[in-house]
Amino acid sequence: MTEKNTKPNLTIFDLDGLTFIAGWQYRNQLTNIGAIAVKNKIDEIIKSILNKSKAEYYIGFYGAEGSKVFRHDWATVKPYKGSRKSEEWQQYFKPIVKEHFKNKWGAYSLKILEADDAVVIAYHLYKDKYNITISTDDKDTKQVGEFNKYNPRNNEIEKISHIEGRKFFWQQMVMGDTVDAIGGIKGMGSKSLLVKTIEALENPTEEEMYNLVRDGYIEVYGEEYLYHMVENYILLCMIAKPSFDYPKDATLTAWEPKKNVLERLNLKI
Repeated sequence: MTEKNTKPNLTIFDLDGLTFIAGWQYRNQLTNIGAIAVKNKIDEIIKSILNKSKAEYYIGFYGAEGSKVFRHDWATVKPYKGSRKSEEWQQYFKPIVKEHFKNKWGAYSLKILEADDAVVIAYHLYKDKYNITISTDDKDTKQVGEFNKYNPRNNEIEKISHIEGRKFFWQQMVMGDTVDAIGGIKGMGSKSLLVKTIEALENPTEEEMYNLVRDGYIEVYGEEYLYHMVENYILLCMIAKPSFDYPKDATLTAWEPKKNVLERLNLKI
């Protein structure tokens, strides 16, 4: 007889992507009315995620306005996220949305870490005591493995396994990340033999995948392989332990959907 899982449910939010998701339909309404509409849309999305993930607790993170993350200082081959450009409507809504994350939802801002770093740190802090769902549209969080991933873009939850997550990370070390301007191994993309070889492995160890990827770097970069490999590792790998910039006062918030419904109706509880 299997023991019933009694761990409470925790949803961890990477909130940065919600500015785009909620703001896109109001991109031509850069007014106070448009801002209110975007905030209402964000509330709708967050509440839907909390309810669908059956959350009993939640915690969320977002990047502070104008912040420069530590990875910018490590990127020497290409400027980190150098290909990303925000449109006017995003710049208009960003400060409004970030203030809303803080005031309405008690989310925590970051100046040096990225939101997905804090999400992964929180995952490792709470994974032994909670059933965790991570809400993010960022693929990088996938590398930690063993959690339910809620993608607010398509309103779907998928189960990520540890092996799947670690394969994903080492495949990224090969093919890089064009969105963040991380090069990986020059000439090796998603259809390369090395990426396919990693995908085909059954229950590979971390050492086995590392050795395969290292050989790929040596093959292309020769004696300079370590320079490229270390830089890409730092740019791609999420921080796993509380460190600089992770909010020292970060705590979980209880989610009580029935209570929130009553509050919206201005009824006394």
